[in-house]
Amino acid sequence: MAYRYDSDLEFLGKMSSEDLSDLVNLLIYDPKDGEKRLTENLSFSEEYEKYGKDYQKYYKRIIEELQLFGGNTIANIARGGGVYYREILCDVCDKLKVNYNKKSNIDIIEWNFLSKILETSLDNLDDKQKEKLKKELSNAGINIKGNMTFAAMMAIFKAGGFASYQTLLIVTNYIWNLIFSKGISLAGNAALTSGAAVVVGPIGWTILGGWTIINIASTAYRVTVPCCIIISLLRIKYKENVNK
Repeated sequence: MAYRYDSDLEFLGKMSSEDLSDLVNLLIYDPKDGEKRLTENLSFSEEYEKYGKDYQKYYKRIIEELQLFGGNTIANIARGGGVYYREILCDVCDKLKVNYNKKSNIDIIEWNFLSKILETSLDNLDDKQKEKLKKELSNAGINIKGNMTFAAMMAIFKAGGFASYQTLLIVTNYIWNLIFSKGISLAGNAALTSGAAVVVGPIGWTILGGWTIINIASTAYRVTVPCCIIISLLRIKYKENVNK
């Protein structure tokens, strides 16, 4: 197999190794039990053995692994590689019944995807969880009047700017923590969250009973759905850094 140049993922080469750590862990470890997945090849690669956690040095090999997970094994062999990220993202959106246009720019599709994830997540949080999330936002200087709803968050997002990015990271990190029992490493910066420490490592698969959007039996989707979440957040972070 070989790396297939993917313009939608080349920005990963400009992210730090810490930023890439969640994506690498998702590709190597089975989210269900935290064990190495039988179908992964990344941890056995020459690049992984040579550079270890210096992920930025072999981001193309990481992209290749994601491309392979997104495709059928037989089809991957036939074409000499996996599928492009856009195809993976669109497949995930179709599975989750996201309202989107396949011809849109990749960041717009990702935004529709994240919106669906966040809306469904908030709908399934109980009042106590919502209040805790609201408090975390308040600790970061983001105050939401009234109930913690998707509409309230959308008002912040539409305003744009750093607060929009910060809110997205905090909320996603909170949901991610409930699902995987771990936070997101790229949200571990004290400037973005309340500063809580984030542990990076094998991801536990402790799905919330009510969070049905990601409760999918297919092993492939248990990889591609969270990978698309991480990549979507990384792209937002990348654009924020570029526009500073």
